[in-house]
Amino acid sequence: MKKKINHLKLLFAITAFFVSCQSQPEQIPGYEKFSLNPNFEADVQTVNSMLTACFAGDVAGMETWMHPHYMSYGPGHNREETRQETIDGWVNFARRFENTQLANATYYSFIIDDKDDLPELNGAWLVLWGNVIFTERMSGSEIHSRVHLAFRVNNGKVEEGNLYYDNLSLNEQLGWKLVPPEN
Repeated sequence: MKKKINHLKLLFAITAFFVSCQSQPEQIPGYEKFSLNPNFEADVQTVNSMLTACFAGDVAGMETWMHPHYMSYGPGHNREETRQETIDGWVNFARRFENTQLANATYYSFIIDDKDDLPELNGAWLVLWGNVIFTERMSGSEIHSRVHLAFRVNNGKVEEGNLYYDNLSLNEQLGWKLVPPEN
């Protein structure tokens, strides 16, 4: 439950920050604990390198870019994975799917420095919105999934990943049917 509350706080913080970034003065009252990330370009490169390794099932690449204590959260309630579970999941993904790419990505990055209310969210965050496109190896079906990803990046390593996507749409594209209960 604590993780879910923290994720809701993160989502709220991200939303509040972006609402505050619309051609306004450098510091907005109430948002003193947020600042733009001066390492934006380096963090984009780090995240993109990790995602490229994940999409390919490249274990050595994932190990290079993921912090030793990396944790992944979402999608779904109370869904969390360790670094090794995340790596194993991407290896299995790459066995089933190919030609995976991130398209139409938009990136934003900021730093949270909140020692009082949200200390567990402190650090540099890179968030991105885009589309992940991949092909199922057996059927040749092309799958499209809109994603929202939030990564905490520190010293060239990704420490945490928060993944949001439409799981129902993804499974329907893979041929699953949603069947309501008979009652």
